[in-house]
Amino acid sequence: MCNSTANIYIPTIHVSWSRSKIREVFSREGYGKVIRIDFVRIVDKKLENDFRTFDERTNPNFRQAFIRLDVSDASSVNSPFLGLQPNMQIRVYPSQIVNRRRNPFGKGSNEYWMCLAATTPLSDSVRGINEILAELNDLFPLLENSEDEEIFAHLNKHARLLLNPPANYDDYCEMNQHQLDYNVKMMGKRIVQKDIPAKE
Repeated sequence: MCNSTANIYIPTIHVSWSRSKIREVFSREGYGKVIRIDFVRIVDKKLENDFRTFDERTNPNFRQAFIRLDVSDASSVNSPFLGLQPNMQIRVYPSQIVNRRRNPFGKGSNEYWMCLAATTPLSDSVRGINEILAELNDLFPLLENSEDEEIFAHLNKHARLLLNPPANYDDYCEMNQHQLDYNVKMMGKRIVQKDIPAKE
């Protein structure tokens, strides 16, 4: 029996593809119902003597996407994602599914999304935005360097936006509540580990 959900990883996807457009592609082709989409920046690794900021090291045109797909519906009976396994690769050609006029790459584009099995999909958050902001406030006095301060500012900005989101913000926001919660927890663990004395 096949799993009713598929966790998909797309290594590169153009930033112009919003969540609603991605859902439309999967729905039109009968691939399944998109439950959740996480966008993740593609960032150059910070090397020695690299003074670029986090934003400056971020790819401005492409990002990664993690998609949770419900394939239990009858309309998804022929979905190629029903049996998605590690090391499998499935190509999705969105320009052949969505009206070419709406395609950011223009008519005749051969753009495709390389869909892989996500081995470590993020878990769902059970905390509200106010709880996440409270942890951020607790972490602020513990920041020790410019890199931590930059990451903190990045997370705090998204937390404030999610607290009072603009119209349609969920469609294009870089970081949703689940991702924010995960990243704040990871930052907290990293800071705490710095404060633990090394064993002699």
